[in-house]
Amino acid sequence: MLSNKHKILIVDDEPDVLDLVKDIFEFDNTYNVFTAVSGEEALKIFEDINFSLVLSDQHMSGMSGIEFLEEVKKISPDTIRIIMTGYVDVANAVQAINKGEVYKYITKPWDIDFLRTTVNRAVEHYEAIAETKRLQMDLQRANTELEFKVKERTKELEDSLKKLTEINFELDKANNKISESYRALVQSEKLSSLGLMAGTIAHDIKNPLSIISGQAQLVKMIIEPKSDLHKYVDSILGQVTRITKLVETIKNFVRKSPETNTEEIDLRDAFSECLVLTEKLLKMNNVAVSQDFPSQIPKVRGNKTKLEQVFMNIIQNAGQAMEGLGGELKIRCALNENKILIELSDTGPGIPDEIQKSIFTPFFTTKAENKGTGLGLSISQSIISEHKGSIELESKIGVGTKFKIALPIIVN
Repeated sequence: MLSNKHKILIVDDEPDVLDLVKDIFEFDNTYNVFTAVSGEEALKIFEDINFSLVLSDQHMSGMSGIEFLEEVKKISPDTIRIIMTGYVDVANAVQAINKGEVYKYITKPWDIDFLRTTVNRAVEHYEAIAETKRLQMDLQRANTELEFKVKERTKELEDSLKKLTEINFELDKANNKISESYRALVQSEKLSSLGLMAGTIAHDIKNPLSIISGQAQLVKMIIEPKSDLHKYVDSILGQVTRITKLVETIKNFVRKSPETNTEEIDLRDAFSECLVLTEKLLKMNNVAVSQDFPSQIPKVRGNKTKLEQVFMNIIQNAGQAMEGLGGELKIRCALNENKILIELSDTGPGIPDEIQKSIFTPFFTTKAENKGTGLGLSISQSIISEHKGSIELESKIGVGTKFKIALPIIVN
């Protein structure tokens, strides 16, 4: 079996010259040397062996060196070709260079060191060409792999973007349903109709929310950790959480117990749920909300659903009053002996004196058609009375409106 040393082929029709050149290059065991006495014999050897270099005499019987090297160039273009001759013939040298594309044209007699140096440099040239081709092939392969990976990654991103688009579409549908349900909720002042609405919301919204959340989490697993798509997915998941909380708040708000059923009520929780339901209205009208509660606030006893209806009605009225103006809604609770005082004040335009005296009258309203029934504050007053409390109005044009509610606290 041949070694990994470079293989060179010496072609000369003079056996003495052939043996001498072979001995020169086999002396230090640097090359595997093959010989042939004619171009025809050399071409047959080329059928089985790839050579790094061919050193051929020019004037040989039969095929000349130039003709032989021209065939070698066709068979093995990368093989380095050197021609040597005892005749100094410029025409042959030019022909050898043009037809055989020889690396070197050496004239006899040659110096051994010069011959060895020439062959060594020629083999180094062969190695450089081979290494360049190898690098080019590696580069081409790397480019091909990169193109494939880019196409594959682009497809993944396109698929992810498509899923995100679908999720956003579903999210928009869910938001639209929430908006429609919210509008129906805040306009409804009869608790008997809200139970059915809550069931519809839970059924129509929670199912697509589960799909949206699942698909968003699946996309989050697919995309790269450092991808910019994460912020969009996280935004979607955040909105899903927000809608879920809103749905639960609506369900809690309308989960109606018997009219006479009472419970201990934490006013912080009650206002928190009301603000969730009115958040969109307040934000849309640029209304800021501030809350001021004692560190230890006692609970009140009553029907939570009904009291939340009162708070919701006042908060909604305040938000609508500041429409197009913006402003602030302040919610304050304070203790006064065995009562808790609740103040809801806004910075809206205020209510004229002539209207204030009719504000709690059933079916009295200053709102546009289809904006209200005129029952909200009348029902609110009745509910507060049922809880042995009181509700009062203070309002001044250009300053704002304040509702003051007093409720008895639970005395241990």
